[in-house]
Amino acid sequence: FYDIYKTLPNDTDLTVFRPLRIPSLNFAFGARGETYHSSLDSPQNLSAASVQQDGSYALSLARYFGQVNLRSLQGSTSDVVFFDAFGKNLIVYSELWSIIGEGAATILFAIILVSSRGFKLILRGVVAPVVLLVGVVAILVITWWCLHFVLGERTLRGDIPSNDWLFIGMVCLAVAAASQLSRPIQRSRCADAIALSGVGILWLLSLIVAILLPSALYSVCIPLLLLECGHLGGAVLRSRPMLSRGWLTVFCVLSGTMAVSIFAPLIYLLYVFLRMGYLLMMVTGIVVGMCFVILIPLFDAMLPKKPASWLVPLLFLAGGAGWISAGITKSGYSILHPRADSILYSLNADDHSAAWISRDPYPDEWVARFIPQSTRHHRAMEDYLVGSSVSVWTAPAMPIELSPPIVEIKASQNPDTTRNVDLTFQSQRDADVLEARLGPDVTVLSARIYGRQVVAPRAGDGPGMWSLRFYGWRRRTVHMELTIEAPPNTTMWVADESENLPATSPPRPSDTIGRNGSDVTLVCRKLIL
Repeated sequence: FYDIYKTLPNDTDLTVFRPLRIPSLNFAFGARGETYHSSLDSPQNLSAASVQQDGSYALSLARYFGQVNLRSLQGSTSDVVFFDAFGKNLIVYSELWSIIGEGAATILFAIILVSSRGFKLILRGVVAPVVLLVGVVAILVITWWCLHFVLGERTLRGDIPSNDWLFIGMVCLAVAAASQLSRPIQRSRCADAIALSGVGILWLLSLIVAILLPSALYSVCIPLLLLECGHLGGAVLRSRPMLSRGWLTVFCVLSGTMAVSIFAPLIYLLYVFLRMGYLLMMVTGIVVGMCFVILIPLFDAMLPKKPASWLVPLLFLAGGAGWISAGITKSGYSILHPRADSILYSLNADDHSAAWISRDPYPDEWVARFIPQSTRHHRAMEDYLVGSSVSVWTAPAMPIELSPPIVEIKASQNPDTTRNVDLTFQSQRDADVLEARLGPDVTVLSARIYGRQVVAPRAGDGPGMWSLRFYGWRRRTVHMELTIEAPPNTTMWVADESENLPATSPPRPSDTIGRNGSDVTLVCRKLIL
């Protein structure tokens, strides 16, 4: 998860510690993501068990690190791999062992190739496992596309009961597809070649994971090593068929068991964090297909013979259809699972014009009451959104009398190319949030608030856009001292933001909820420095 964390486009509360190279642990709740940063984000919707677990972590960590020389931790240069086995035991080892494990898997694969007449045997059987993997993924992706088309506006994103049922149904469908696509392998005369090709595909997959996501290598490498031991042992004992078959069976079962025990929690976590979508369908298809590829040597004994060979696919198909039907029936926005949307009112205090603004990809029925199709436009609204250059949905609104922020600016030119700007501003509306933003042609060299230095190079919505937001300020005065590099007559926007839409706005329907930054009133001013 740390490798994934490093790729996230957003910051977290831990971001400020990373440049200082302070060893840190980051914890996050993932379930019920639909409530995050919304009015549903309340103690009633918080898991008491998760809070208790975080408290136990904090106490245990404080006791442990309280006895450790913290300076010694900064000398650590390698990460560790950690995962839980069967939801009970935490397994921890150095990431170096992952590289050693991948090296061992590569050596074993080379030995298997040499002992099994090389690449020709792999090439003979490579089509079947590839078709199995690609086929399962394709069926899930196409099915999800159809579901998304059927559900339309009723498509929900969170880990909620209706999506739980849909996801269980998709997993059943993946097993049904893999079982059906495995039947030709069972009847094939080159089953040994197909099984060996399956080992090759898993090894190739492990190599890709080792390069892109080394901390997750255990998930592929451990089942692969067990599978390779089975094939290698079976080849060594080839002169004694019964013993060879028994050895291969034991290690195939061990490999499949490890694959399921490792991937089942991962798939569930991906479902919680990624939510229902094409990426989740692709990963689920690969995992289910990979489990079947591991068990190719056992297909002859595991899958039913004719005329019952259709029984396993049919049972899982029927189960999948049932779960998916139940999920479709229960899908849709409601009071318990409201639709999140965005609408805000902004007044441009300079020309006393107003606008309704939505940051949604497309206005829903509720937002369309403010931004009707006949008057809506999709464009940037810099003078209404404190200089933001992001395109939004907007429509004209009736201006109302709202007092703008009071602003005082004193600027002085330094002997070099820089300027000092002394800025004081205050909300007249007792607004909770105040914001100041400079234009993209300004470079902020230093910034102080009441003499306190703050981080200057802060990216905004565009290159070089620098801004500061002040929360809980109300009627208190903000005093900022800036040192900037900027051309003459550069732009600054200031605004105050209060909760709720104007009093004349209709109440929200009970099956909708405002996203973060929605249901607020802004009053903006544009200044020339």
